[in-house]
Amino acid sequence: MDRVRQLYNQPDCSSTDLLEFKDGRVFERYGQPHRLGEKIVGRVWSFRDVSARALAEQELKRSREFYLRAFEGASAMIWRLNDQGQYDFFNGAWLAFMGTTLTEERGCEFARRIHPGDRARVLDAFSESYLQSKAFEIEYRLCSPLGEDRWVVDMVRPLLSGGGELDGYIGICFDISSRRKSLDELRKLQRAVEQSPVSILMTDASGHIEYANPKFFEIAGYEPGEVLGKTPGKFKSGLVPEDSYRNLWQTISSGQDWKGELLNRKRGGELDWESVSISPIFAEEGQISNFIGVKEDITKRKQAEAKLVESEKRLKYLAHHDPLTKLPNRTLLYDRLQHGMARSRRTGSQMAVILLDLDRFKMVNDQFGHDIGDMLLCEAGHRLQELLRQADTLARFGGDEFVIVLEEVSGGNEVALVARKILNTLSRPFRLRGRDIQSGTSVGITLFPEDAQDVEGLLRCADTALYQAKSGGRGLYRFFTPEADAGSEQQHLLQSGLADALTREELELHFHPVWDLRGRSPIGMETLLRWNHPELGLILPGGFLNLAGESGLCVAMGRWALERACRSRLELAPIFGSADPITVNLSSRQFRQPDLVQTVAHTLEDTGLDPRLLWLDFRESCLTEDMSDGKDKLQELKRLGVGLSLDDFGSGYCCLEHLESFGVDCLKIDAKFIKKLGSTQGECISSTIIALARSMNVRVIAEGIETEYQLKRLIELGSNAGQGYLWGQPMDRSSLARWHASLR
Repeated sequence: MDRVRQLYNQPDCSSTDLLEFKDGRVFERYGQPHRLGEKIVGRVWSFRDVSARALAEQELKRSREFYLRAFEGASAMIWRLNDQGQYDFFNGAWLAFMGTTLTEERGCEFARRIHPGDRARVLDAFSESYLQSKAFEIEYRLCSPLGEDRWVVDMVRPLLSGGGELDGYIGICFDISSRRKSLDELRKLQRAVEQSPVSILMTDASGHIEYANPKFFEIAGYEPGEVLGKTPGKFKSGLVPEDSYRNLWQTISSGQDWKGELLNRKRGGELDWESVSISPIFAEEGQISNFIGVKEDITKRKQAEAKLVESEKRLKYLAHHDPLTKLPNRTLLYDRLQHGMARSRRTGSQMAVILLDLDRFKMVNDQFGHDIGDMLLCEAGHRLQELLRQADTLARFGGDEFVIVLEEVSGGNEVALVARKILNTLSRPFRLRGRDIQSGTSVGITLFPEDAQDVEGLLRCADTALYQAKSGGRGLYRFFTPEADAGSEQQHLLQSGLADALTREELELHFHPVWDLRGRSPIGMETLLRWNHPELGLILPGGFLNLAGESGLCVAMGRWALERACRSRLELAPIFGSADPITVNLSSRQFRQPDLVQTVAHTLEDTGLDPRLLWLDFRESCLTEDMSDGKDKLQELKRLGVGLSLDDFGSGYCCLEHLESFGVDCLKIDAKFIKKLGSTQGECISSTIIALARSMNVRVIAEGIETEYQLKRLIELGSNAGQGYLWGQPMDRSSLARWHASLR
């Protein structure tokens, strides 16, 4: 009514409004002035029922308000682009995401918001969507004004006009940066598993394999189809106790981790050591859903560890065993002796210690080489080992020496039986590289507790007994006696002083004349070495030459004797006839020296002695040890002009067919045959040697003439030269001068 009143106050105005009735009907009321001529006389009203339209408009309004509220309240970002590619509509979520205002965002170009790395791909997708008139979904990075790149997933639809022209695009966009980060982390984890240098297996709760990474297949050699769905029992080697697997399964089934090492087998059958760690995986409800196992191939490490253990065993073995013969060495021997003495004290039994060395071992080394010498030691050790009981100890004591420890022996008779077996087994030839090598041994025996109370004492007593055996002629065994110990002290004195005998000028030459048997006049001199010991006095060669040979000093002594003999021949020229030679003895070791010929040549040159005045005396053994080498040396010595004399002829085993090729100038009949003159054997051998020398046109000298009878028989047999105590013993220089004066 107020509105009507207002209109009547404004009679010229037309009006339109709505009338709402309590019953819900709505009428549109239209009013206009009613004129009579120029005069307004009232108003005309017309009414139209617009209830349906009003209801529709009301619904539309409510719908619009609903969608606007939904649009603004949506967590998704909603945007629209116009046909110029500019944003012209967006909701609050978009502005919040971008950190911009409505003014800043409206009219912004869509392409500027796309990350440069994704721009070409996204624009191509938009173009494709328009051409195909279909919606699409795409993930890409948006660049916000805040400088932060965010991953989104956009569901986009093109907006087309009625004529099919592009009006723009509308999109609903979701921020997936967190999801994308999680996905990236998951992909990293997947790559880590796929590219892991160790094998990774996953099984279900019952132990069936659901996953294996590439490293597993690479190491194990299986194909996926051969593994997936199977249990790890497929890889068992059969060498791990079943209890270990039961313990493993019980541990992981109870929800605990298991770590250990397993020996598995690859597809090809090769054994594969693995360090394994297995853990249960729990579902949300708390029950075990899976098991995951991480396995590292440690085969090489285990092999290295095995080699290290083997090396340690080897080092421990080498620390207690001789590397050549594989027998216990000195260290282990001392330990066995200590235990043996302790057992003997507890049980009251005897223990025997046997010391032995090989005869001619140095000669074998020098003549045939150290490899043959090593083979001889090994074979000797093998033979000795076969003689002994399992409880006995055989050790290599050093060089060519062996020690045997016999525990719980019944007495000397039992030990003597073992000693005889040793002598017998080592006297047999050794067949080494197609050669028969003759050796032999001597044996020294001592008993515990009778002879000594400690290890060093026992070994010293055994060494003393061995020396006594060798002094008796070799090939013998001797038990230790106190009397032998006294002689051992003297032997030790000789050993300790021998090395300095040359430097202290304790060696000297004695001279033994060689006689013309018929004219009874001297026709030369043989030089003999003597040691003038400061405490023991004058020592003959038999007392020290063996020691010199063992220590290697015999070569130096031989050179000294050669040089001194040559100078003596010049200095004592008035005592000698103008053509009488001086003879120097060569030991077997000296004869085998490679530089023997050079040594003789140098000595002759250095002293100025005429080579024809020097005779070299050597034994048959020098030749029989190496026939070809010996013949070559003799020929070279002959070319120097020196004389060659074969000593003790007939006592060895020189082959007569080679004798003439040696080029010797003299044969010496061994003294033992001279002593037997008058017997059939002595007469036969001596006469044969004399006849042989005469047929070869060489001189023969009979050694060891002591009686007139021997002198007479030798002359009758045709010998023209000799030497011996019949004319006196060897003399030093001063005695030689007096002897020569007495001849005049």
